[in-house]
Amino acid sequence: MRAPCPYTKAYFGCIHGCAFPSTTGSTRDGFQNTLALHHGQLQPDHESLAPFRLLVLADPQLEGDSSLPDPDDALWARLQAHSLRLRGTALQDVKPVMLEVLQQFVLEDIPRAFWAVRKSLDLFGNDYYLAHIYRTLHWWTKPTHVTVLGDLIGSQWVSDDEFAWRGWRYWNRVLAGSHRVDEAVMEQHKQEPGKQQVIPLESENDNWSEEIINVVGNHDIGYAGDISPSRIERFERVFGKVNWDIHFSYPEHRLPQNYSSTGKSGPSLHMVILNSMILDTPALAESVQAETYSYINSLITSRLDPVEARNTTFTLLLTHVPLHKPEGVCVDAPLFEFWDHDDSVGAFKHGGLKEQNHLSEHTSHAGVLQGLFGMSGNPDAAAGGKGRNGLVLTGHDHEGCDVVHYIERYEENAASVTPSSSDADSQHTGDAQQHTDTDHNDDAQPTETWSWKSVRTSNYLQQKPDVLGSYKGKDTDIVASVREITLRSMMGEYSGNAGLLSLWYDFEGYGSWKYEIQMCPLGVQHIWWAVHITDIVVMISLVARILLWLIPSAKKPATTTSNATEKKITPNQVALLTIPKREDKHFRSSSPRRRKG
Repeated sequence: MRAPCPYTKAYFGCIHGCAFPSTTGSTRDGFQNTLALHHGQLQPDHESLAPFRLLVLADPQLEGDSSLPDPDDALWARLQAHSLRLRGTALQDVKPVMLEVLQQFVLEDIPRAFWAVRKSLDLFGNDYYLAHIYRTLHWWTKPTHVTVLGDLIGSQWVSDDEFAWRGWRYWNRVLAGSHRVDEAVMEQHKQEPGKQQVIPLESENDNWSEEIINVVGNHDIGYAGDISPSRIERFERVFGKVNWDIHFSYPEHRLPQNYSSTGKSGPSLHMVILNSMILDTPALAESVQAETYSYINSLITSRLDPVEARNTTFTLLLTHVPLHKPEGVCVDAPLFEFWDHDDSVGAFKHGGLKEQNHLSEHTSHAGVLQGLFGMSGNPDAAAGGKGRNGLVLTGHDHEGCDVVHYIERYEENAASVTPSSSDADSQHTGDAQQHTDTDHNDDAQPTETWSWKSVRTSNYLQQKPDVLGSYKGKDTDIVASVREITLRSMMGEYSGNAGLLSLWYDFEGYGSWKYEIQMCPLGVQHIWWAVHITDIVVMISLVARILLWLIPSAKKPATTTSNATEKKITPNQVALLTIPKREDKHFRSSSPRRRKG
């Protein structure tokens, strides 16, 4: 039986049953722990409460003034233009011009003005709709960390002033009360190896729940073919670094009593924030691309833990563009488009990467799965080629998706297998194809004994229920695999979705990291609007009722004539009333004589 909700604000928890998954796998335990965090007389079960609880949001895409009519098309500006036109018209032409102006005003200007007002109200309301998602979930679920997986604003083409204005709305409306991660923390990866700070989870001075881990998306800086250093600079100034990583250590009070005596290092979490917008080619700013490549190389050579430490280290990759997967696996199929002309001001060049749905097959496999996660089809590779234990969280595909990327191995005597090229790579032509194919690592390429595969997680678990290392099963049963969860957008038309990720270390089981994620939709924005419009109507009605009660009604004049008190008029009085008064010196009116009784 579900416990009662403490406040009506707990809409997500009470109506949708939203809560961070518990380490026991019990929905009831997760909900009761959440309830206990709000109730002073209840104590949460810390054994079932994960030490790392990540609130995951994606693709808010704040629109702005660029979605409104041009200032010259505003109603007042149009009235002034019409007035100037009429004053400059010859007298004999005034009538037809006036009719034309009136027609434009009624059929074009007024509808445009109403649309502008509605759009302005929609933008204002959308900010607070998104804020409601963040504010309510943050209050109810008590996350330890929060991330937004890119596309923080709605267009990379906006001016610097418009970008700053949307940034202000992001921090002061949508995520009010939060702030970006401290600059010093995001610069930790630049320290010499061994000197990077390791931050303990659940520390007393932990302020991570109020710091937003922002991931850069295509609507923030563009795709590789139009990304410039200035776009990178303004994003990092407002939202934070595009490439950085940090290590978290497991809370000491959660370690078993005899764990320190074993001489083992405690479990650690390595969180990597990666700018995936610049990984594929051709790029406009090759210097920006080189910086990202250099960052990835430094990760691999100096900061990623050895693949053999897969049981004690968990790698969490946060990025925007999903990894490559065949058509039909997710809603978005592989897509690459390139600019077919040069921009006059150098914003993009002919042949540059204009748009993509996924990373290219080579970048996904060689750069991410093999490079960052250490997966390999070679059974003689480190850790048998199983790679690092981890998880990939992405955005971009607004519908969301849940996929497992794995290596399928074949028997030595099996028929030769040649994996087919992806639709994405087949669209790379000319210089793009040549650049993409350079510097390939032969070990990353599938051979006749293995190939890369991607399949929906639900189908993967049905076929091979004991192979997801970070999900369940013994280490010896695991093939080389990593799970990628593409989060559904938090925009209203996608039901205001959010993800709740719980991550913990299982000491009693097989000695490895475990995680569980729950999706939590608020509902379409029309519900939010209906509730608030109803609130406004009720408040106006209540205020009007109070004013009517406080202001006394005006008194009506009392009626003095009634049938019971009406006086009778004598004939003499009637005559007196009907005799005209003469203003003549020769004629005087006189009063009637009284009769003697």
